[in-house]
This record gives sequence, structure tokens and C-alpha cells, in this order.
Amino acid sequence: IPADEVPTDDVAAYGLDMSHDRVVSIGVCVGEHVEVAALDKVSDTLGAVEWLIERAGKRTPVVVDGQSPAASMVAALRAAGVQVVVTSAADMAKACGSFYDAVLEDRLTHFNQAPLNAALSGARKRPIGTAGGWGWDRKDYSINLAPLVSVTLARFGATTATPAKKPSAAFA
Repeated sequence: IPADEVPTDDVAAYGLDMSHDRVVSIGVCVGEHVEVAALDKVSDTLGAVEWLIERAGKRTPVVVDGQSPAASMVAALRAAGVQVVVTSAADMAKACGSFYDAVLEDRLTHFNQAPLNAALSGARKRPIGTAGGWGWDRKDYSINLAPLVSVTLARFGATTATPAKKPSAAFA
């Protein structure tokens, strides 16, 4: 299923990231499948915020790295009632480790998307803390890791965040 055809109801979580040069990537996770659902260079983040509000609504979590330039969109998303999870460094270490394990164990799938493939081929690890945790290293500005980070965050949200409950029907 192409990313734009993934039914919104099936998305367990969205991941939001932005590169140094303001390329926004929105990843989705459905089961053990990740996909880059949107990727665009932005001069105004309002379009990305509106895209997420329309699709995530108040129920599906949107995960953002607290150190990412995309964190500038958190306030607008929360103001619209979107369930936003902002990750810490420790969360990022968990997200990357879990993502990596799922890849090694052949549990994680993704479509052959050029931006995600390029990010995967250029990805390097950076240490987080002193206990062996790591995150994706963003020091090399020539590699856009936003697609990889966004799907990593989406998977983290899908495996850890609790979606808001659907409204129950009112009986008269």
C-alpha cells in the first residue's frame, strides 16, 4: 500500500522530524510496518501541522524528538488537541535500540522509498549516556536523516504510547 493510501484508522502513531535545512518528514507505523508518509522542504510549518491535525486528530499519538527542529511545531499541535509525545534522550535511545532490534530480527518492514533508503545508508550512531544507548547521529548535514528519525519515532509511539480512547456513544 503506498503511504498516501494507508488508512488513517490503521496508523498506530506518527513520527515528526525536521532536518537542519527544514525538510519535514512524517513517518507512520502500522503494526510492524513503517513508512514515510510525507516529506517536504517547508518555509512555513503550518502545512505540516495541518496535515497532522487532519490525520492524527485527537486520538493517534504524534512523536517528536525534543532536540529536533520539529519541536517548534509541538505547541501548535497541542493547541489543536493532538496527542503529542516529546521524547527525551533516554527515549531516543530506547526508540533507536528497539527499531534496530526489530530490523535485525526481520520483524520490521518498509517500502522501498528512496529518501528512507538514503537515510538508512548514511545513518551513523551517536552515544547517549554511558550505558550503551545510542541515537541516530545528525552531525553530517549532507545526509537527511529526518525520514529515518520520523519512522523510528513513529514505531516508538506505536509500541509505547497509549492512544486516546474513542468517544463512546451517548444513549438517551
